[in-house]
Amino acid sequence: DASGSLLDIGCDTPEISSRMFPPAVTYIGLEPSLSRSEQFCICGMAEFLPFRDASFDNVALMTSLDHILDASQAMEEAFRVLRPGGSLYLASLVWVSNASLIKDTVHFHHFREWELQGLLRDFAIEAVHRYSWKGDLHRYGVYIKATKPSSV
Repeated sequence: DASGSLLDIGCDTPEISSRMFPPAVTYIGLEPSLSRSEQFCICGMAEFLPFRDASFDNVALMTSLDHILDASQAMEEAFRVLRPGGSLYLASLVWVSNASLIKDTVHFHHFREWELQGLLRDFAIEAVHRYSWKGDLHRYGVYIKATKPSSV
């Protein structure tokens, strides 16, 4: 249901990631590493977004938050660049057991659901959808839609 402008933080491949949103959305992907892409992507860090306050109607972190070193700072930045009344779309894995990061060479976080809710404390959570992740019993996936309060 996104409309207007959308910043996809940690977009990976914009040609693929942009397909998750309606075609009418003005999509801007942000990725920390440069790569060859047919679609324009801004190189930047989630913790230091190169945009003015209240620049976007929507912000998305689609399975990228666990790859960001400072998740709290990234969420504060997402809140900052989102317009009042704007929507945040978050997709992440949630761990219920076996959450050790010792052997994980890709992620900085293995979130518990209460940690994600804490990161979203400044937002109004509108919808949460939980789903099975590859049949794992120690983790599941979650999609969350949250809104930045209009009174900010």
